[in-house]
Amino acid sequence: MKNLTLKLVSTMALAVTSALPVSAHAGFAGDTVEAIFSGGGGFLGPPLNFGFATVGAGVEFTGTATTVSDQVWTFSIDVFDTGVTLSWTEVESTLAGLHRGHMLSPDAFVFDLGFVSSVIPPLALSTFSSEGVFSPGVSSLTSIAFPAANIVHVGFSRLDSSDSYTLSAQSISAVPEPETYAMMLAGLGLLGFAARRRKQQAAA
Repeated sequence: MKNLTLKLVSTMALAVTSALPVSAHAGFAGDTVEAIFSGGGGFLGPPLNFGFATVGAGVEFTGTATTVSDQVWTFSIDVFDTGVTLSWTEVESTLAGLHRGHMLSPDAFVFDLGFVSSVIPPLALSTFSSEGVFSPGVSSLTSIAFPAANIVHVGFSRLDSSDSYTLSAQSISAVPEPETYAMMLAGLGLLGFAARRRKQQAAA
C-alpha cells in the first residue's frame, strides 16, 4: 500500500500566540482563520491542520494530497468578507488515467474553519459546481453546523473530480433599535391626539 502523503499550506501564514475574545464582526476581512480538514475512512489520512491565515484578497489556503490509491488532489479554501469557497480537483490518477473521485458516507469529508474575532453569521450554499462519476452536477454538501460562535463545520459525502462550493452569509432582517420604537410610539400618540381634537371640534 502506498504511503499517504498530504501537504497543505497557508499562503498567508500568521502565528497566533493567544486566543482573543470572540466579538461581533462586520465581516471576515482582516480576521485570522484556522482551517482543519478531515477525510473519512483513511482516504486522506488523519485530520490535518492547515494552519492560520489572515483573511484578505486571494486564496488563504492551498494544498496537494496523494491518496493511498495514487489519486492526486489539489485543495483550496478562499475566505472572503461574507463567506467561503471550498474547492478541490483531482489532477492525476494512475487508475487507467481516469478521473474517478471518491465517495464515502454522508459527512465523510469535513472542513472546520475557526475565526479569532468573527462571530459567524448564518451561512448557506449559494453556488456550487460538481463534476465526476458520482452524481455529476448534484451537490455533495451534507451539513453546515456551528459548534461555537466563531466556528463553522462543513461536511461533504464525496469528492468528485472537480468541485467548488461557495457558502455565503444570509441576510437577516434588521431589528429596530429602541430609539426607533420610541419614535414610532410618539408618532402614534400624536396621531391619536390629533384625532381626538378633530372629534371634539366636530362635536362642538
